[in-house]
Amino acid sequence: MVDQNENEEKIVASVQTQDELEIARTNTRDLSKNILKKYAEGERNFRHADLRFVDLSGTELTEADFSHADLSFANLSGADLSFANFTGANLTGADLRNADFSDAKLVDANLVGAHLEGTSFHGADLMSANLLSAYLDDTTFDYADLYQAHLTCYIPEDTDFEGANLSEATINVGNVSVEVK
Repeated sequence: MVDQNENEEKIVASVQTQDELEIARTNTRDLSKNILKKYAEGERNFRHADLRFVDLSGTELTEADFSHADLSFANLSGADLSFANFTGANLTGADLRNADFSDAKLVDANLVGAHLEGTSFHGADLMSANLLSAYLDDTTFDYADLYQAHLTCYIPEDTDFEGANLSEATINVGNVSVEVK
């Protein structure tokens, strides 16, 4: 599981000097506060934003537009992101455990290595999304659109695909590769 210590380790690994580390920590905390302040004021447009390592866990960001934003290694665990737009967003390595992406748009989203345990994608649009090495324990994709999505990861039995569109999706599980027609 990704936790705050892991995010801290990733921040530490991404900087060269102690000064850069302090700036990165401060910037991440300030950025989280700034996003939440803007959202509370009615702002919903966070397109193309650099939100790497941001901690927005447990927040409500419904209908926010994060299209083409860089949210790599962000912590959005437990967040309500229903009806939000993540088209083309980079969510590599993000902690999305127990988040709610119901009816969200994640077309062409990069979810490589994302932690999706307990996450709901009920009715979400994940067309052409990349879920390479994503963690899917107890993840719900019921009635989601996964057309041409790439699910190259372990898919536990408790992953729910009821009513999901898996047309032309590529599913690789272990040594088995399946392309759904």
